[in-house]
Amino acid sequence: MTTPLPPSGSDPWAAPDADTPEAPPTGPDPHGTGPRADPYAHPAVPPPPTHPGPYTYPGGYGMPFAPPPPPRNGMGVTALVLGLVSTLLGLLVVLFWATWLPGLLALVFGLVALGQVRRGTATNKGAAVAGAVLGAVGLLFSGGGGYLAVTGYRAAEARVAEHRTVDGEEYGDPSADDGADADTSPADRTPEPEPEPEILPFGKSFTYEDGVKVTVSAPKSFTPDRYTAHLLKPGNRAYFVRITIDNGSTKRLSPLSYPQVTDQRGADVDVMVDSAHVSYFARTILPGNRSSAMHAFQVPKDAATRLQLEYAPDYEGHDFQMWTGPAE
Repeated sequence: MTTPLPPSGSDPWAAPDADTPEAPPTGPDPHGTGPRADPYAHPAVPPPPTHPGPYTYPGGYGMPFAPPPPPRNGMGVTALVLGLVSTLLGLLVVLFWATWLPGLLALVFGLVALGQVRRGTATNKGAAVAGAVLGAVGLLFSGGGGYLAVTGYRAAEARVAEHRTVDGEEYGDPSADDGADADTSPADRTPEPEPEPEILPFGKSFTYEDGVKVTVSAPKSFTPDRYTAHLLKPGNRAYFVRITIDNGSTKRLSPLSYPQVTDQRGADVDVMVDSAHVSYFARTILPGNRSSAMHAFQVPKDAATRLQLEYAPDYEGHDFQMWTGPAE
């Protein structure tokens, strides 16, 4: 029996023609259950992601890269804080000595922070500039406070030296002294004795040459309040005295706060603090104005027969005057 040929007339058992490419095998995979893969097909490319990730290259391949470093803003913030501290301390003149250090640090840190901003490693240019400026202002405050302190010290020293210097009118003019040696120094001349203070009774007024008038009332006894009664010593009595100053001069007057009071034995009295019988002068008495103050003290009862009070409106051109008399 013979096998029939196919309609095309070709022999299926003949060797393949060398010029005809072999068709790829088709049909099921002999090693699996799925269809046989085409060995000539291109490999499948995964589709790009719909939303690229935070650190991907353009094109959607999703390859990550290192994030940029965070800005280094610490220097600028430090400069701003130190600058503010330096400026606030500089506003308080008495603390000028504590101003220069934070001001200098603020200036240095601010300049360093500006360098970091130029290099791109920091972003707070405003804080760096403000810190450097405030640091410079603090240094200026420190220098100004030091200058004022030195100037005030020298002025006070000059005033003290002026009070200690011998006044020419007090010792006289050496050229007007008959028979005196013109080369004699002031230290070799004997000063004239100072005049004794005028003793006035309580209640009277004393007027100085420049028009300043001081009136001292007679001491009056009082009963201390409950807050100061325990300060009264046994056998003592509390008194108060009022001092009134009329500034009839042409200059401002800064009065002394307390008088010097002694009892008839010459002993200093003990000061009392009583809210109803203690008051103080105005810090400055302008020309044509008046100011009064009350001073309280305690004295042994047997030593209050005759009290003595010494007071001067100030140390500049006004000598101490004395008031005396019994207490009421």
